[in-house]
This record gives sequence, structure tokens and C-alpha cells, in this order.
Amino acid sequence: MFYVKDLTPKQAKKELKSLDQVIPILFKFKSTLEPIDDQEILSFKETAIEFFNTVDVFYYTLQEVAQVHSSYEMSLPVLGQDWDSKEDTHWDNY
Repeated sequence: MFYVKDLTPKQAKKELKSLDQVIPILFKFKSTLEPIDDQEILSFKETAIEFFNTVDVFYYTLQEVAQVHSSYEMSLPVLGQDWDSKEDTHWDNY
């Protein structure tokens, strides 16, 4: 998790693509494991659910890194229109 912050958006997208195949399998296994209430596998169940939750955090962190520029990219058309508008001259200082 520590090194995820150092990834570029392109690297994060590559990692997300590789996880996209695994996430549905882990989700299915987690949903199968959660309702089991057997004391013999309680320790395994707790560890497995902690692992699944860590993978979720890792996945969402990768999504944030991969989409770090998405808000800027979505605002480009608006910025472009505002930049050239005649009534908004404050952009002329840039």
C-alpha cells in the first residue's frame, strides 16, 4: 500500500486491469465465506475477510491514482470556453 502513491496514473491503470479479473472471484469467495459460522474455521474466516478488505482498499486507492487527472480532463472543455470568452478577461493575465 505504501508504494501505490508512487505509481503513475498509467501504471495504476495497468495494475487495475490485472486486478479486474481477480476481484469478482474474491468477491464471490468473500460472500460465500461470510455467512459460515463454524468455529473451526473462524480464524481463517477472520483472516480471509481482513485480506478481502485490504484488497478493496488497495483497489480503490489504485482507482484514485489512475483517475488523479480525471477532474482536470473533464473540465478542459469548460476551461477552454471560459478562456476565450470576452466577458471574462481575468484569464488574460496568464
